[in-house]
Amino acid sequence: MTEVPYTTATVPAPPELRAQLEGLTGQHAGAARGGLRQMALVVVAVFGAIALLDLAFGIIETAHWVVLVLGSAILLVPMLLIHRRSSAPEADALIDDLRADLASGLVLRHTLLRDERHAFVPHEHGVIHLCPADPARTLFLDLSSVTGDPRHDQWYAEGLIDRARWTWFSTTSGAVQLGFEADGAPVPRRVIDAADETALFEALGSPTDGDVIARPWAEMEAFLRAGA
Repeated sequence: MTEVPYTTATVPAPPELRAQLEGLTGQHAGAARGGLRQMALVVVAVFGAIALLDLAFGIIETAHWVVLVLGSAILLVPMLLIHRRSSAPEADALIDDLRADLASGLVLRHTLLRDERHAFVPHEHGVIHLCPADPARTLFLDLSSVTGDPRHDQWYAEGLIDRARWTWFSTTSGAVQLGFEADGAPVPRRVIDAADETALFEALGSPTDGDVIARPWAEMEAFLRAGA
């Protein structure tokens, strides 16, 4: 293979991907708002249950109610703020990325040209795919079996993924995958079973789906074989 195996390009989003971006933006924005609403509902439900018990049995005096409410607020308000501060930045960044791509109408197209230089490494929650990204680096893809990932459920599991050309799209930041197709000539599947999946993942630097690892394929393959 003389071409660089893995390339990306920023392109206008096809209509179906634009619709998918709109749906994902609404979904994530709704989830961000819903998290705090759900916590607030839990708090209301707890106090409501206590109030009903009090009305039924008269077990809490007014002064005790004041102490209960103020004491709970001292505990719950900081918990809500901590939850918001810990979960909001990542969610807000994702929503901002989706909205920016919607506004620009652009997405990132990924093209991967495959040959025998690849390995599928099964693990508890799916399968890792490793192959050359360029002469000095290796592409890491994590096909999940537990998140409804179509690459695993519709392509890998059915044997349709074993083709020479993979094409998919993502947000321009690469954070969200949008669509996947495998076509071209058949490529025999090469599977390497890792002796210790967790150790393998950590040895690779704990990459995430779509990361490019700064190790050439020959070195990566030797490493995989040694740990199999």
